[in-house]
Amino acid sequence: MTGSGEFLRGTYDAARFGIYRAIAAFRYKGLGAVSPADFFASRSVMVLRPDGIGDMIMTLPALFLLRRLIPNARIDILVRPSAAEVARHAAIFDNIYEFEPRDAPVKTRAPGQHTFYPLMVQLRRNRYDLVIDIAGRSRTRKLGFSIGGRRLVSPSHYLYENPGNNLHFLASDLIAMPEPPRHSVDNFIHVIHTLAGREDSWLYEWPLSSHDEQAARERLHDLGVHGDFVVIHPFSSDELKDWPRERFVEVGSAILDRYDVSLVLSGSAREADLLREMAAAVSQPERCVVAAGALTIVDIAAACRMAKLLVTVDTSVMHAGDIAGAKVVALMLPHNTIAGPYSQPQHVILPACPGETFTQYRTPDDEREVRRIDRIPVADVLERVISALDSAPSGVSHSPAPDGDTSSLRPSAER
Repeated sequence: MTGSGEFLRGTYDAARFGIYRAIAAFRYKGLGAVSPADFFASRSVMVLRPDGIGDMIMTLPALFLLRRLIPNARIDILVRPSAAEVARHAAIFDNIYEFEPRDAPVKTRAPGQHTFYPLMVQLRRNRYDLVIDIAGRSRTRKLGFSIGGRRLVSPSHYLYENPGNNLHFLASDLIAMPEPPRHSVDNFIHVIHTLAGREDSWLYEWPLSSHDEQAARERLHDLGVHGDFVVIHPFSSDELKDWPRERFVEVGSAILDRYDVSLVLSGSAREADLLREMAAAVSQPERCVVAAGALTIVDIAAACRMAKLLVTVDTSVMHAGDIAGAKVVALMLPHNTIAGPYSQPQHVILPACPGETFTQYRTPDDEREVRRIDRIPVADVLERVISALDSAPSGVSHSPAPDGDTSSLRPSAER
């Protein structure tokens, strides 16, 4: 951008933010800080979570806690279309609204979902008592401000965002976040605990029913999966997080040569050709099954729970398997480990990058980011995989939830 362009952009932003500040000051004039009494008296709540599937999964414990604390309130949620299945399966929301942000990753973006103004008009009519921007992002603060609820509550900062440009003034109440940063799951729980004015018990789990497990078992059977199996999920929505495919082939071949298991390569339908190439390249392709676009995220969570092991990069499947109780080996970049598998951080493999600092922001030197994930050698992954497969099963029991036994968590209108 040229010097004059930067000046015009800066002038435009200053004017725009000035208008936002003035409207926010007028809207929140005379409104005291949100109190636990305000929270428990809320009759209608909107939760903003228009992010990826993995983000939605990490938020589930906080959302189950929210429903338990205010069981009679109307609780709506705004999600990306790709994460709507997770929200529906949770069965705790009165209404689920779908919205695709324009800055959503191209690989996972849903077409024709940029209906911002009609949706905002619809949501403004709901006159929410409380709007919770649970992640604290600038774009979700703008969404929350546009909805126009009585209060907009937001964390003081979003973990990966420049704190100087986070539009904090759009929120009526800012929740101070712990330092140093904790895991994202803990941060979301912290938001709900702060609103309630007390700490309450919560569970890190995604209640999958026996019906969910049976449906996943039938789909796997249709794909040709019989007996024990290992799942490899090699792709994410961000190519900077993807480990080289040929290295996954090496790992898959070693698993097939050492263990009496099938290998399931999972991914989206658009990755089918790449997965088929990988399946053909392993040492025993006849024992390798490609599940490209054949499983829903609920199926995947249930399948990973039944699997001997899930080997994956940093993706929604990692979170789905982890919260469902699967044994996970995850390949990640160092800057994002606070959003890694919550229950088993010891199974995260990081590249060796001595002396470097890490940031979520994209820099001109993106090639250095790519080389970082490449620094994870096959030997390190195989060592962790063999250790996980040879170790005794976890002592934690993950029994499926009885079908229909979630009535206490359902929206008030359904009870």
